[in-house]
Amino acid sequence: MVRCVIIDSMHNLFLGLVREHFTTILGLGRKGSNEKPVLSVALGSVPASVPDKVAKGIATIKTWLEDPAVIRFPSRDLGVKRLMRFNLASLAFVSKELGCTQMKPKPTREDFAQMILDWRFQQIEICDAGVESATKLGSVISVQELSNIWLDIEQILTPSWIASVPPKLGSAAHGKLKADQWRVLGTIHLPVALIKMWFSAETEGDQLRSIRCRAILDMTMSLVSAVIAATSRSLTRANPAEYHRHMSNYLTGLKELFPSYRLHPNHHMALHLDTFLRLFGPVHGWWTFPFERMIGAVQRMPHNGKIGELEETIARAYTRSANLRALMLKPGCPEVVRHSEAIFSRLAEPKFRQSMSPNLIFQSVLGEEDSIYQSLPEDVSCLFTGLSTSSPLQGRLLSNLSLQNVTYSTHSKHRGNSCVLVIRKGAQFPVPVRIELILEVSLKGGPGTYLVVRPFKALVEPSHHDPFASYPFLRAKLWDAELEDREVILPAQVSSHFACLPLQSKGKELIICISLDHVSFVPLSTRHAKAFL
Repeated sequence: MVRCVIIDSMHNLFLGLVREHFTTILGLGRKGSNEKPVLSVALGSVPASVPDKVAKGIATIKTWLEDPAVIRFPSRDLGVKRLMRFNLASLAFVSKELGCTQMKPKPTREDFAQMILDWRFQQIEICDAGVESATKLGSVISVQELSNIWLDIEQILTPSWIASVPPKLGSAAHGKLKADQWRVLGTIHLPVALIKMWFSAETEGDQLRSIRCRAILDMTMSLVSAVIAATSRSLTRANPAEYHRHMSNYLTGLKELFPSYRLHPNHHMALHLDTFLRLFGPVHGWWTFPFERMIGAVQRMPHNGKIGELEETIARAYTRSANLRALMLKPGCPEVVRHSEAIFSRLAEPKFRQSMSPNLIFQSVLGEEDSIYQSLPEDVSCLFTGLSTSSPLQGRLLSNLSLQNVTYSTHSKHRGNSCVLVIRKGAQFPVPVRIELILEVSLKGGPGTYLVVRPFKALVEPSHHDPFASYPFLRAKLWDAELEDREVILPAQVSSHFACLPLQSKGKELIICISLDHVSFVPLSTRHAKAFL
């Protein structure tokens, strides 16, 4: 039997399920709902002599009053500002029909808005059976929660190869997001932000909404876990089974929490993606990111816009760039061209997001060749005590270290590039550290490169429960923000970068460490793999 259709993970997961979940279901940048009102507001008939603008304003205010207060009026100040957008006649009519008492002889729009809000906050909302009205389909994330997400996006530290995301996510200003941006948002920024807000929120605010948000969080993390399992750069027999299990849990939870939501063909096709993982291996070998980058490169090529001629112009420009790249790799490349490699690379190489760069084994070290070896300070030289090598006396400081096209920097140079996970001897899991110095030192056997790092302290206090331990596929963990003493490590001990988000809990400064290692994946449950394969 020949299978004629292959499901592309990029379109199915990132541009399909991830975007659909966070926009249509959770309501990022989306207004509207598919559920019933939570309050019945009875207003008298509007006189025919009332202008159309006033009548439309009355109808809109009535709709807002019937929606959950947490959505339309998350705070009194914001509610007053929203109601003051309507004209005085609309507010006066609604206030009179609601039976609000006028305290002033000539109330202003602000006075009417305050009276309407007083009436609204006294009403008891009627929830649909099995559905908490404050988390309506398409309006789960409140205005305050969206502000918290914006703050997390602003504060999180990521390496330079991670695709940038809009700081005001959900607003129309940033336009259409690319697949790589949805990948970063769906596997780093948004899961961490939602866990912070919803995991332990039972004791804060509305208990019913908190319980429902926790259920929505678990459903969301099933989707995130499935995406991470499917897009890992290393694949075991357990990955397809874990992917299918989490995707099935996600779809089941979606229908239980939002019965009115209609599934799309993408949801059905996602259940078959594990078949292609078994047939073809990791998705990085057969997804369509390279084709999309090629299309983008062709679209950016200048042409005359004339049909019949632009095809030849684009083909000629592409051939020239390919020949230029080949010239740079030849041993007989002219010296003047070789020294201009950085300039030619910008012209010849297609521009694409660096977050698609793979985590590779470290092989090459590139530093700053114009630095001069100098005597090392005593406090730096003594750090080599205990290593197999003798303490060096001279060396040079590097601000960046390039290992297989992945840049690592000192904290003073680039804070995101300085956050790395290292493998210590005898340690079961990598430890997050901050790169303080990059040294190239003079040794008897030749120059050697070392990193001076400061590890973050492990969180040992039992009062700080780690909510990220419930979602192992996210590979996130709480650590103490306090740093240990400096130590020296080899570049080969570096596992990967990590994203770092500061967090204050119970008066203590912590950090959330999210591993960005796409190769060394978390151990998967072989029990589910045996049951599925």
